Amino acid sequence: MSDALSQVKVCVVQSLGEDLIDIVDYGGAVEKITTEAIKINESYFFRKQFEFRVDMKGTTRL
Repeated sequence: MSDALSQVKVCVVQSLGEDLIDIVDYGGAVEKITTEAIKINESYFFRKQFEFRVDMKGTTRL
């Protein structure tokens, strides 16, 4: 896992269809990534079931 991912707040989102989403976890650092799941805030989220989003507002680009 890249060092950059461990420093970014990642939000876990589940699609409810037709432009609706449910925010499952408001975010934290990525602790572990496997082919099946991503661990954030001591919880595992299946990659096929959830979306993982990063808020790019306020970030500095080089």
